[in-house]
Amino acid sequence: MARFTIPSDDIGKVRKWFATGRGVVMWSNQEIGNPRPEKITPRLSEDLTTETGKPHWAYDNPVVLQPSDIDVITREPLALPPEWFPVCEHCHGTGRRTIASVVAARGEVTESGLAEMRESMKDHSWGPIREDDTFDCNYCNPRGCGYIVKCPKVRFASRYWGREMINTNGAQRMCERLRKHYGIQSPKTVEFDAGDCDSEGRWFDTVYFAVFTVPFTLE
Repeated sequence: MARFTIPSDDIGKVRKWFATGRGVVMWSNQEIGNPRPEKITPRLSEDLTTETGKPHWAYDNPVVLQPSDIDVITREPLALPPEWFPVCEHCHGTGRRTIASVVAARGEVTESGLAEMRESMKDHSWGPIREDDTFDCNYCNPRGCGYIVKCPKVRFASRYWGREMINTNGAQRMCERLRKHYGIQSPKTVEFDAGDCDSEGRWFDTVYFAVFTVPFTLE
């Protein structure tokens, strides 16, 4: 029996195709450079052999799918454990700094200096300020974690078929390390994707996911 996997973002669209009575048809793709050898569409006509029922990019002889023939690819974000990385030297791993420490770095600590700093930090990115005069350390990455988390970075290279992700060895090693850390076993896998890029638009941070499939449902 033919099966097809869809991303979780497509669940609503495919449910609508079934709910409106159009159904789902799987076609073999004639476009050699396309990353997916099969594609699905709603049924365009009752007679799938007619020109109105067949997409221009598809081969003949499509397969009509039932809901039970479809799986959904699910991706759950995985956090990089902060303890794998260097401790933040500004908060010494606590994730918090004090207003007094900021004032001390600029000179003598006085009551007037503390009051002035409290007021100035209300509209500053260092806040919010707690009742005990502490705030999340802005030198940590992510902020307030107590560590400097630096994920592997990747780049993209232009190829004749499009863009290709390169410099992925570090990210692939991180996938394996996360798989062991979180105890992820087959059929689940760990995959990565490109995240935010640097100011020059060359290097991209990596983000990680636990990837698995679940049966498609109509509700």
